[in-house]
Amino acid sequence: ASGFIERAGAGVVVAPERPQELAAALVSLSRDRDGAEALGRAGRRFVEAGYARPAAAERWLELLRRVAPEEG
Repeated sequence: ASGFIERAGAGVVVAPERPQELAAALVSLSRDRDGAEALGRAGRRFVEAGYARPAAAERWLELLRRVAPEEG
């Protein structure tokens, strides 16, 4: 999951079993509303670009074109 968050630029990644780091990250986000909103927007863009129906359908069609090219 951390890979998705990092690639999307959509959040803060904290190592497991590091409650103090998690608390610090939450406090930091709570104090930086603009930054938190920017992370949210980045996450939405990432999901819409790669996982929303149109993007998923296009990837599926591209796969089909590669495995079963049209003969003409």
